[in-house]
Amino acid sequence: YNDGSKRHRQNDYNSRDRNYSRNDNYRGRDNYRDQYHHRSGDDDALELRRRVISLGDSVNVNDSQAVRDVLTRCGDWLGEQLMFQAQEIAALVVTCAGRLSAKTEWYGMLTTLLNEKNAVFGKKVVELALQTIQADLAWWATDDAAATSPPKPAGEVPVQFLRIKSLVRFIGNLTTTKMILAPDMVALLATFQSMCTPITHDQNTTARSVQTANAVKDFFAHLVLDTVLHCGHTLVVAAADPLDALLAQSDAYIASRDVHDDSNRLVPGNTWLLQRIRLNLLVDPEDKDHLHAYAKTLDPLNVVWNAVQSLVTAAKQAPPAPPSADAADTSTLF
Repeated sequence: YNDGSKRHRQNDYNSRDRNYSRNDNYRGRDNYRDQYHHRSGDDDALELRRRVISLGDSVNVNDSQAVRDVLTRCGDWLGEQLMFQAQEIAALVVTCAGRLSAKTEWYGMLTTLLNEKNAVFGKKVVELALQTIQADLAWWATDDAAATSPPKPAGEVPVQFLRIKSLVRFIGNLTTTKMILAPDMVALLATFQSMCTPITHDQNTTARSVQTANAVKDFFAHLVLDTVLHCGHTLVVAAADPLDALLAQSDAYIASRDVHDDSNRLVPGNTWLLQRIRLNLLVDPEDKDHLHAYAKTLDPLNVVWNAVQSLVTAAKQAPPAPPSADAADTSTLF
C-alpha cells in the first residue's frame, strides 16, 4: 500500500523526486559535506597538526621496521600537502621540534624525508629554525635576563632557553641525515661556545649577578656538548679537525670553572664549580676535603663532558663505515 501523502525515505535520496532537496535536514550530518564528501579546510588543518605533533608516539624506537613504517605513512600524507602548505608544514615542524625536545630526532628524519620530495622544504625548515634561535637570543640579550626578568622558581628555565637547546639539537639531527654539512654544524656550535668567554667584573658587581652570568655560560656550554652527544659520530667522521678545536674550547671553559673566584665576598677563594653545587645543596658534605670531588660528580657540565669524551674516543677508534648508497636511510639511525 502506498499512500501518496506520506513521505518515504527511499525518495529522499532520489534526485528525480520533485520534493527532494539537497539541503534537506533529513540527511543529517551529510549536509555538512559537499557532494563529493571532501574534507573541509579545517579538517585538513587539524589532521596536519595531529600527524606532526603525534609523530613517533607509542613507537618502539628499537624496531626499525616500525619506525620506517610510521615515517613513511606520515611522509606520504604530508608529501601530498607540500605543494599547497609547504610553509605551514615547515613552521609546524620547527614549532614541534622546539617544544617537544624528546622527539627532535623524529622531526629531523621527517624533515629529511620531506626534503627528498621537495628540495625547497628542508631549506625552509632550517631557515625558520635559525630565525627562531636568533629571536630567542635577541630576547636574552635585550631582556638582560639576569636583571629584568621576574624571578623563576628554583630549577625552572625560561622557555626561550629550552627552545634554543631543542632547536640546536634538531639541527644537529639534520647533520646526521646529511642535510647539513658537518663543518657548518661545528661552526654553529662554536658560535654558542664563544658566549662562554670570561667576563670582567668591577667592584660594584654583586655576587648574585656574577653567579647568574656564570650560570648562563654554563647553559650554552652544556648546549654545545649535549648537541655533540646527539650528532658527535657524524662530526668526528666528517669534521674531525673543527670538532677537536671546538672541544678544546669546551675543555678550557670547564677548566676555568675550577679557578678561584673572589667575587663572592662571603666565601673567599671559592670557585664557580663549588658555588654552583652549593647553590643546589641543602647542606655541605661533612668532609670538606671531599667537596671538590663531590662537586664534580654532581656537576651536569662535567658529567656531559665525560660522556662526550667517551663518544669521541669511541668514534675515532671505530673502523670506517662502508659508503652507503642512501645516505638518508632512516633504518640506520636507531
